[in-house]
Amino acid sequence: MFCSTAALLTLVGSVCSLFETQREAVATLNYRKEDEHILLPLWHVVEEAFSTPGEGSDLVWRAQIVHQKDNSILVARVKTGKDHMQCILPESHGDIKVEKQLQVAVWTTAEEIEAFVASVMERPAPSRKASNLYWPPETGGHCDVVEGTITEKAFIDTYVLKSRPVVIKKAAVEWPSMSWSLESLTAHLGVHALHVKISPGGVFEGPESLSLWTNSTLPPYVLSRLESPDRVIARPATAMMTVSQLVDELSKVDPERAAFYLEYTNLAGLKKLAADVTIPSFARKLILEQKNIWLGGATKGKLHFDPFENLMTVIKGAKNFTLMHPHLNERLYEGHVREGFLRYENGVFHRDRLPDSTSMVMSPVHIDDPSELVRYPYFMAANRSRLHCPVAPGDVLYVPSFWWHEVDSAGPYTLATNMWFKPMLTKQFPCKTCKLYHNAVDYP
Repeated sequence: MFCSTAALLTLVGSVCSLFETQREAVATLNYRKEDEHILLPLWHVVEEAFSTPGEGSDLVWRAQIVHQKDNSILVARVKTGKDHMQCILPESHGDIKVEKQLQVAVWTTAEEIEAFVASVMERPAPSRKASNLYWPPETGGHCDVVEGTITEKAFIDTYVLKSRPVVIKKAAVEWPSMSWSLESLTAHLGVHALHVKISPGGVFEGPESLSLWTNSTLPPYVLSRLESPDRVIARPATAMMTVSQLVDELSKVDPERAAFYLEYTNLAGLKKLAADVTIPSFARKLILEQKNIWLGGATKGKLHFDPFENLMTVIKGAKNFTLMHPHLNERLYEGHVREGFLRYENGVFHRDRLPDSTSMVMSPVHIDDPSELVRYPYFMAANRSRLHCPVAPGDVLYVPSFWWHEVDSAGPYTLATNMWFKPMLTKQFPCKTCKLYHNAVDYP
């Protein structure tokens, strides 16, 4: 087993350090910004387990590639056997192009690593940085609004490639899903149990003080890398419920009690409902990842981003989006934030589940609390330039990938769907200073 410093010095002029536990080894590699085009992976999973290759192997590896300056993490999937290391690279990675879905380089000696590094370094690094991106006015405002239809070319060129939000009014009025109601969903789904989220006061996945939580177990080396180590992203409690049970809970209007929310529930297992959610003609160049249903009362989804192009449609009720651009993420304090999972038993919330994990897509900032500007002074500029984007029944809101959004849903209930698509513009995350670039793998 090895991690060759000599070989890696050829690429990054740095070191490769190794930390071993009983069953797992983590290789951490520092890199320079100018080498990013070689190392940048095209997936965004920081903690992913891999099957041990070959018989007799006894270690599972993962690799973290860490920027020297700001400790932002790139992820390369690496696994080893007793006498070799495999580095799994993406299908098309800028200057690295392969015919198969994955290219696997197996290195058994330091010389083989050096040869592979040299072959990559000889290839020119193409510029993939996104250009001509939309910047909201410094004083903020509202999303663009398109009345009626929009062509595919106009949507892609004006909005997707420029990372510009837009509300397309009444674009979904002819979709079969617009006929959904609480009654029809109850009749269609019957006793089918759904994964419902439960949170206090209607606030979902908001930052809380660590002092409210017990049983913190994060090791010191993780704590030292956290953004706002004294805050916790409160993940909601969960329960399996039928639609009729959820509707019964939604009828109990009390802002202080537990809020029940069917949020981003994948429609893949509900084929009839999925078929009712139509990909609009203007978005057919986008590659679908997932269709979701949302059903809840008066709720607030706290500030976060999604690594997907997002089309959100309201069927009943209303949603109000507050959007902030992803071009200066130091203003939103992007980073690893500790997360905790609420428990809800006999009408009481418990805050005692703090796993060894972090959130990578949530901001620790309460955007409507003026006192936050004392602790998070850079947020002031982001706050001034926020966009307000109301979504009424039949409207389609396009939220570009990586745009920060906080979402208020109206009571007594709001029913909505959304579609996530592979990002046409993507970035590393969490990373405060990383910029959007073109996803040449999915959209060559």
